[in-house]
Amino acid sequence: MYSARRQELFWSHVDRTGLCWEWTGCVTGIGYGLFSVKRSGEWARVQVHRYSWGLHNDPSDLETGAWVLHHCDNRVCVNPAHLYLGDAQQNANDAMNRDRLHTKLTPDQVVELRELRSSGEGIEVLASRFGVTSGAVSGICRGRSRRSCGGPTHPSWAFRCKETRKRKRKESR
Repeated sequence: MYSARRQELFWSHVDRTGLCWEWTGCVTGIGYGLFSVKRSGEWARVQVHRYSWGLHNDPSDLETGAWVLHHCDNRVCVNPAHLYLGDAQQNANDAMNRDRLHTKLTPDQVVELRELRSSGEGIEVLASRFGVTSGAVSGICRGRSRRSCGGPTHPSWAFRCKETRKRKRKESR
């Protein structure tokens, strides 16, 4: 997992020009960097800040279920000086203390967004209109987040989007 070759590949995707050493490779929809490693003969993806922690500290800490948290609140930062071990409760406390729990959309806006999506408005258009990511719009409209706000939700939208992507790929060939 921490072979010289893997480390070299890891660092080739890190921009160390600022205080935060930012991952420039693959990033999840919620902003965390991902890196592929081989564990027990199987390839797996790990979050890059956890990989960085293991490189610079005792990797066995990660096997106990410890969380690797950021002092800097930058999800793509892998600077070991900005990382520390914690747990889910500490992460929640940090989020509250650092004012990260606020949401961009009011409950009324969530209902409006769901109604517009239900009437056929596109995800990208809604994301731009409401100032959120397309992933946020998708999660809200499928009922994966902000469930208590009301408005129409359709888990099947995820399936239709997947089918649409498949169809478009076939058409482009």
